[in-house]
Amino acid sequence: MRFGMFLDAACDLPAAAIAANPMFVLPIPIRVGDRQLVDNRDEAVTRRFFDKVLAAGMTDVESMPYSEEELEQLFLGKLVLDYDYVICLTIASTRSPIFERTQKSSFNILTRYRPVREAAGMQGPFAMRVLDSQSLFAGQGVQMLELARLLREDVPVTRVFKRMEEVIAQTYAYLVPTDLYYLYHRARKRGDRSVGFFGYTLGSALDIKPIARSFRGETGPVAKARHFDAAAERVFENITREVERGLLAPFVNFSFGGDWAPIQQLPAYRKLVQSARARNVEICWSHLSMSAGVNVGPGALTAGIVAQPHEFE
Repeated sequence: MRFGMFLDAACDLPAAAIAANPMFVLPIPIRVGDRQLVDNRDEAVTRRFFDKVLAAGMTDVESMPYSEEELEQLFLGKLVLDYDYVICLTIASTRSPIFERTQKSSFNILTRYRPVREAAGMQGPFAMRVLDSQSLFAGQGVQMLELARLLREDVPVTRVFKRMEEVIAQTYAYLVPTDLYYLYHRARKRGDRSVGFFGYTLGSALDIKPIARSFRGETGPVAKARHFDAAAERVFENITREVERGLLAPFVNFSFGGDWAPIQQLPAYRKLVQSARARNVEICWSHLSMSAGVNVGPGALTAGIVAQPHEFE
């Protein structure tokens, strides 16, 4: 059986991981003023978008996920021919309509695929399953890394789905934004009052960076630190603690909206690398997606792990 993995472009994964596995990246159109770009995880395009659009402070940008009809056309025109079973893992349904639209379109796809495959001389059924990651960015990415590992090891499909239920329920994603100006003005544009003017002004004046956690579909602040490096070190320290306790999947996944080389020189990150290496845990880095950047701004750090129950310290 030919398995395929379907992820949206907001899922942060290294390009090498996508290329090495049967992964299909669902593009996400991005409106920038009166122009339209497409987020398909092309790193060169992504870096230009961060440098030319987000770093310039432009907030008149928004993502425009595929409609149900567009998703049906995509599957019936390509994916039902390329694969026999597609496992879809989407960004949290609480943050995007992609899960709901993919799930709804799957009913039409499963009733219409047979003539398409028969016309191509293909026998046998096609199946698909849509999963809500209940996570964001690097958090969704760490789940894809585990899913790819399971499929490479030929784990029976029923066990794959049971395992992914466990993984989704224990995925912790952390976010450290750096541009509070962007975050505040984007929140105002969306009508989100969680970032108030007083908090924005005080945070900007004192260079206080919030640390947010996404867990089981809910996202909210868990800590704050003065200066970005201090906030990043807090994240690294907490992840190191969980690595040493024992992760539930052997990956730590990071994404960053810029050049991450300076962050990797921080003492807490070096300690994390040592702990991960000693326990055969793989650390991955990728550029923050355009879709993520639209919502959290340039220079943001995100991290994802599958871990035992814990609180951020």
